[in-house]
Amino acid sequence: MPAPERFRRLLLEAQSEGRLPSVSAAVFRGGEVVWDAAVGLADVEEGVQATTGSQYAIASITKTFTAASVLQLRDAGKLDLEDPLARHIPEAAHGAPTLRRMLSHASGLQREPPGEVWESLRFPGEEELLETFAEAEQVLPPSTAWHYSNLAYALLGHVVSHVSGTPYHEYVREQVLEP
Repeated sequence: MPAPERFRRLLLEAQSEGRLPSVSAAVFRGGEVVWDAAVGLADVEEGVQATTGSQYAIASITKTFTAASVLQLRDAGKLDLEDPLARHIPEAAHGAPTLRRMLSHASGLQREPPGEVWESLRFPGEEELLETFAEAEQVLPPSTAWHYSNLAYALLGHVVSHVSGTPYHEYVREQVLEP
């Protein structure tokens, strides 16, 4: 079976087995796209077909960028993983969790920022996040159990900004994606 047909079959299998509305993929060789395709619906409600130009929300993939950024700053000697959050964001309520615990989902902080972020799809900026952080619950004592926390990672993103002196999106672009 020629490669493009095989790739498309694999793409369709991934969509079916993953029960995904759509899947996009590409094959690169020598920095050039040699094959790309998309299958399924990019917007199920509107019936919009996926294309190779469809843009998707990246959601938790940003956690990888955040963790890499924190570790870069650690390697540069600008922070330590045992630092409490308050060392880098003094105004933060619940400032005791260490960066290590936050990175490993062991801070005990609640899953989401305070408010109805998933209902409204409006996520707080830094100022609002820090203002409402006092309302967040410490649902478990630190390091007692794994507890997924988007809130902890949002705060880590702000640590990256504070420590680097660069807005998070610029830091990630310049220090993670471009290199």
